[in-house]
Amino acid sequence: MTLRDLGHRLFRFPARGSRSPAVDGADGIVRLHEGPIASPAAAVAGTRHGDERGPRLLTIPGGGLDVPDDVRQACALYSDGTFLVHRPHLHSARILETQKQAHERLNVPVRPPEAVDLPRLFQAYGESATQRLPDATGARQRLLHHIEQAAAAGASDIQMTWRGDRAEVRFQVHGYLTDVIDELHAREAEALMTTAFYLADHSDSCEKPAEAQKSSVTNRRLLPANVLALRMQFAPLGDGRHLNIRLCYAVIPGVGQTLTSLGLPGHVLRHLYTMQQRASGLKTICAPTEHGKSTTLHFWLCDLSDSRNNRLTIVSCDDPPEGLDPRILHFPVPSRAPDGRDPLDVAFETALRVAPHAVRLGECRTPWQAQKAYETANFGKLVATTLHCDQVLEIPSRYVELGIARETAYAAHRHAGWTGQRLIPCLCRTCAERLTDVARRDERRAALLDGYRAVGIPVENILVRGLGVVGKEPCPECCHPDLRVPMPGLVRRQLVAECVRPTPELMTVLRDDMDEARRRWIAGGGTSMRLVAHGLLLEGVIGADECAEFGGSAEQIGFDLRARDAVTTGSARIAA
Repeated sequence: MTLRDLGHRLFRFPARGSRSPAVDGADGIVRLHEGPIASPAAAVAGTRHGDERGPRLLTIPGGGLDVPDDVRQACALYSDGTFLVHRPHLHSARILETQKQAHERLNVPVRPPEAVDLPRLFQAYGESATQRLPDATGARQRLLHHIEQAAAAGASDIQMTWRGDRAEVRFQVHGYLTDVIDELHAREAEALMTTAFYLADHSDSCEKPAEAQKSSVTNRRLLPANVLALRMQFAPLGDGRHLNIRLCYAVIPGVGQTLTSLGLPGHVLRHLYTMQQRASGLKTICAPTEHGKSTTLHFWLCDLSDSRNNRLTIVSCDDPPEGLDPRILHFPVPSRAPDGRDPLDVAFETALRVAPHAVRLGECRTPWQAQKAYETANFGKLVATTLHCDQVLEIPSRYVELGIARETAYAAHRHAGWTGQRLIPCLCRTCAERLTDVARRDERRAALLDGYRAVGIPVENILVRGLGVVGKEPCPECCHPDLRVPMPGLVRRQLVAECVRPTPELMTVLRDDMDEARRRWIAGGGTSMRLVAHGLLLEGVIGADECAEFGGSAEQIGFDLRARDAVTTGSARIAA
């Protein structure tokens, strides 16, 4: 295989005499099929399908219709009126003007545009698609348009993945990726990522595509009205590059602005209020990424201020700030600090000099942040932070992993309280199906069904996510045409949480035996997120897949059920 042939294969361009890639218009997936294909020479001459008598490709360089490069990359117009238009440009006035010009100048028939994906345009143009990729124009406007779209859809993230000759843009909604929102040529993707990097207020001085970099945008003039900031992570891939843009909202879409608006159950709210009665100590909220822990922490601090008639000084050091509020003094993290100091260290030192009653330290990601959180709590301050870990009982061990001494991490008096939470996607009941029915034709769901049966969970009413179709029509609930970004089978997310107030007795057991500590916590009246997810599963609010992914596996739920049932059984025996 020659380098030329390898390049054709990697970039999905057909080599001479090879089978041609065809594209399914429904999903944009490239598939091979047998059939003739025009050679690059024939393509340049303006023929189609290798047939000299067939319709000519007019928009190819030298094809008879002179169009700008950025228009050519978004459409292909043939002499018989066939008009292929890249999906994101289907309603673009500049693209549709091409068809009008061809009709007026060359008497080309006017046909309805055919929406296609990039591989189909690559197939139409052959090698010329790589020979004359245009300079990307309007990259800034396009990036800001995607941000506006994502904010309107209530997306938590924008994900851009660039591989080889093209890139895909998707949003993350309800914890899952959407269909492809936009496709980009390689030069467009490069321009968009560079634009995103230099849009930032805080970042490295120059872009380094071969390295992982992070940046943030806090200039509100560049952002939609409801977006406070963007947090961006650039990462090289083995075969390309990835950009994640996290949207930090002023008001969370679908949620109010108070602690009670989060929809937490009464026992969790009671724990959170109790934790506000501490004058010092470390309050930690844990969850994996993208589960709303920063939002809960923000609302908790604002509620703390309200409960004291706004007579507390509360300071915050975040980069970027994930919630601006007049009740909290937000200290920005500079992009650079003097004498080579950590910019976060400088901001944090300044924040402590204003005599705060409570301190928010955005997130404990590094040993420095964890150490500062413990030190400040030991100064007699109430410190609130977030941590990436799976469940509340893992919080001390996570702090140990971040460099905190074991005896300090497991000292109950150093902690004001712990909260763990999950945002679990909820089912669209209109198009959902029963797990028992789906398991008959789906081996993976059959294994899920067996897991629930093995731990004694009744399965008759358990549902699974539908495909967003009812009677061969789009589901009116989850795929309604008025929705900005439909998510087939899902309608919203449900916040579930668990709270623990550490005691010396619990810490002594937890230090040596996690399972035994969990049994004792539940025996003492603790309600775990797994038990809450189990109840939502049986009610049909969440599906089996979402429960397993976000709430807990069948085995984990079974463990907590046995711990809870053992207490119930023991109480019944005592009563008898």
